Amino acid sequence: MTDPSGADSQTDKPTLSELVRIMRMSKQDALSHLKNQYGGTEGLCVALETHPENGLSGNLEDLQSRRQEYGKNELPTEKPKTFLRLILETLKDFTVVILITSSIVSLVLYIVLLFLLPTPPAGSSGYSTGWVDTVSVLCSVALVVILTAYSEYTKQIRFITLLSQSENERSIFVRRNAAKESLRCQDLVVGDIVELGVGNVVPVDGILLKGFNLKVEESVLTGETHLIAKTPKDDPIIFSGSHVIEGEGKMVSIVVGPHSTLGQIILMGAKGHRSAKLYIRRT
Repeated sequence: MTDPSGADSQTDKPTLSELVRIMRMSKQDALSHLKNQYGGTEGLCVALETHPENGLSGNLEDLQSRRQEYGKNELPTEKPKTFLRLILETLKDFTVVILITSSIVSLVLYIVLLFLLPTPPAGSSGYSTGWVDTVSVLCSVALVVILTAYSEYTKQIRFITLLSQSENERSIFVRRNAAKESLRCQDLVVGDIVELGVGNVVPVDGILLKGFNLKVEESVLTGETHLIAKTPKDDPIIFSGSHVIEGEGKMVSIVVGPHSTLGQIILMGAKGHRSAKLYIRRT
């Protein structure tokens, strides 16, 4: 294998599982691993048989080989859950079950007490308002369940809309054969050099090679809306599904399609996780 400068490299070509493992590391562990295993990000490009400036050659056989080895950049599809299903899933929450059960038991005991002792004992405050607290708890639980389900439903619609844009409508600039060209997101492969700019939704997982004031939002992945600064030196891991808010950069694609961060979140949702968010390690 030959590096961009023409020197031979003995680094083995990374496997899919190795690349996925890098994306699951903390940023510090990833930086250390890239340095120790590949000699840095440019060494990773050498191992992936791509050029950090010129990109892939664009040879059709090479592109097809990469799709066979690392997968296509096609995200799994997921039908949206209905609002009723989300309500039923929310009702399965342990705390909600305890509150509903205890309230029903309390209400039943109150009704039984009315039949057994229709006249309140002397000195008691009576039964006239004894049911109010129980009904109030049930109403509060119902409100929380509806609001939680509505929040999940709106997140789901937003998520599916983002996927639709990323998969079917959006294109992104890459470097192939030393030329800048616009490609559909589905056509990206592992080893592509992807150029990032304001407004881009990152279509693949990658490692940042260069960046200028690059800041992204990862709310689709983590639920957190604050901006995260990305630099090759301090935090080069770029997750698919991230939204570029400021700056620009260039990264090498290392995980695509269902194996990517966004792909895994979709698969988690398809398996019934009510809030499918990956734990993205920061430190």
